[in-house]
Amino acid sequence: ASELGGPELIFAAMKIWEATHVFDHPWQSVTAANWRKYPNPFNPAVLSTDVIDRKVEDGKLITNRIIRTEFKLPAWLRKMVGDTSTLVAERSVVDLSTQTMTLHSKNISYNNILTIEETITYSMDTTDASKTVMTQEACVQCGVGLGRFESQVTGTIAANATKGRQALEHVIEKFEADFREFTHGLIPAAVVAACEPQQSSTKPQPATL
Repeated sequence: ASELGGPELIFAAMKIWEATHVFDHPWQSVTAANWRKYPNPFNPAVLSTDVIDRKVEDGKLITNRIIRTEFKLPAWLRKMVGDTSTLVAERSVVDLSTQTMTLHSKNISYNNILTIEETITYSMDTTDASKTVMTQEACVQCGVGLGRFESQVTGTIAANATKGRQALEHVIEKFEADFREFTHGLIPAAVVAACEPQQSSTKPQPATL
C-alpha cells in the first residue's frame, strides 16, 4: 500500500518518467520558494493548496497538504468522471541536518481508474553549495482497459515538470528582486552616512607663535 493510502489496482506500479535538474540557487532559496510556489503564472493549472497538518518530528518538518489542480483528461475520460479538477495528497519532509526536502504526492480523485505517485527531492549539490539538485520520479497504475492513457499521462507529467521548474525560478527571482528593492533604500544611505567625515564638537584653538 502507498504511504499516502488509497486503493491498490491490479497492475503493479510502473516507473514511466524521471528527471534531474540543477538550480543555480542554494538549497535554502529553492526550498523556501517551494512554499510560495502557487499561485504562479507559469502553472495556472494548480488551483489551490491547503495545509492540513504540520509538525516537527525528530528534527524534521513534516507537512501534509491537499492540492487541487486541473488535470488534462482526454474527452472520453472526462465524460466518465464529469470533472477535470483533481485533488492530490502531498506529504513533504524537510531535513535541515541533511539539507534535503522530499515531497511525495498521490492523486485522491479518480484513483479507482488511475493512480499517479510522484516523488521530488531537493538536495544541496555536494560539489557546489550554491546549487541545488532536484530529482523527480513518477509512477503510474492504470485500471483495466486504460493502458492507452499511459502515454498521455507521461506527456502531461513532463509538461507539468517543466512548468514547475519555471514556477520555482519565478518565485526565487521575485524574492531576489524584492530583497534588492528593500536594501536599495537602506544600504546606500548607511554607507554614505558612514563615509561622511564626522565634525568635531571641539572648537579649534588659535595657533600660537
